Amino acid sequence: AEVALLKARIAIALGDRDGAKKLLDAIDANQLNAEQKAEFAIAQAQHFALIDARKDEAAKLDEAAKAAADAHSGTLGLRVNFERIRLALAGKDKKAAADAIAKIRDQTLRLNDVPLRLIWIELQTAMALQNGDSKQAAMHYREALPLLKSVETYANAGLLHAMGELALADDQAQHAAAHAAAEAENTRLIAAAPEQSRASLKSELARRRREETGRADVI
Repeated sequence: AEVALLKARIAIALGDRDGAKKLLDAIDANQLNAEQKAEFAIAQAQHFALIDARKDEAAKLDEAAKAAADAHSGTLGLRVNFERIRLALAGKDKKAAADAIAKIRDQTLRLNDVPLRLIWIELQTAMALQNGDSKQAAMHYREALPLLKSVETYANAGLLHAMGELALADDQAQHAAAHAAAEAENTRLIAAAPEQSRASLKSELARRRREETGRADVI
């Protein structure tokens, strides 16, 4: 089950809708423990996000939240809330996004984990951009920069730099630096993907940027 879930998560990250569905459909939820059920439901929700089935995505996140609670896993619960923020941002539901962010803000110990903190900063940056608050978005982006330097790779680095580029539109030098960093990260990420998955990955990266920034002109 662990291997099957990992393969499904990779397919989702690559934007492979059909491949992810096939892998998820092959998993028997009855054979999973509570933590695995939460992981499975999160993956199913992410797949529904890929195909823009938002009601199904929300239902799976509710299911994932229950499984995370049953497993007494705060980290899984945090990941569920991250996905709820993404769902709210995709629907431009600023109130729901703000409410979900407020629930996370007090979990400072778990947010000391660098990958989780980077996701947290990414979502706060996105929320600020959707609110038209470039100054706040730039502050969050700058907070992410030393963390990005502290990790070897981070899958959403290109997205963070792209949001930094938007936030720093009035600062030519920093805007250009963020743009260059975003381009470099996306080039690296796409080059590392299997050749047959590169087109779907490009599409997935564009979808994430549009949904999180709320801007249709972000490619």
